[in-house]
Amino acid sequence: MNASILHPFRLGAQKIIKYIYTNKELAALIIFSSLVAYFYVFDGFVPGDSIRYALGFQKIVQGGIPEITSTFNGAMSFGYYILMASMMSIIGDSISLSELMNGVSAAVSIILQFFLFLFYHSLCQDKKQSLIACLLVMLSPGIWLLSYYRHPIIISITLFVSSLYLFDKITQRDCCFKRSKYL
Repeated sequence: MNASILHPFRLGAQKIIKYIYTNKELAALIIFSSLVAYFYVFDGFVPGDSIRYALGFQKIVQGGIPEITSTFNGAMSFGYYILMASMMSIIGDSISLSELMNGVSAAVSIILQFFLFLFYHSLCQDKKQSLIACLLVMLSPGIWLLSYYRHPIIISITLFVSSLYLFDKITQRDCCFKRSKYL
C-alpha cells in the first residue's frame, strides 16, 4: 500500500497510544483486559449458538456468500459471517475456525473496554470511577461469557458503545445540540 494512504491511520494510532500511555487507569484496564482475554478465552466450541454459527460458516465456505440467507441468524448476523469469511480467506489454515472466532471476540472485548472507559470518562470526568465501572461491566456474567467465546453480540455491543462515545463527543463540541444530564 502507498505510504500516503496509511499516514492518517499511523497518526490515529500514535494518538491512541499516547492517550493510553498518559492515562494509567486506561493502561491498567487494557493490560488487565488483555491478560484476561489471553488466559480465559475458550478453546474449541461451546454448545449452543457458537456451534450454529460455525455450521453456518461452513455452509458459506462450501456454497459461497449467497448461502448466508440459509444460515443460523443469517439475516441479523450477515456482517459477522462476512467478517469471519474474509478473515479466514486472509489467514488461511494457520489457525482453526474456533480459534479465530474466539480470538475475534476476545480482541473486540478489549476494544469494548477501551470505548467504555472513554465514554464513562467523558460523562463523569473521573478516571478511577471509569475504571471501576469498566471492571464491573467486564466481570458481569453476560459480558464475560460473550467476550471469550464466539458470538456476534459482543461486536454489536462494542459498536454501540463506540457510537455512544462518538455521539457524546459531537454533542460536547457542537453548541446546537443540548447534552442531557444522562448523556
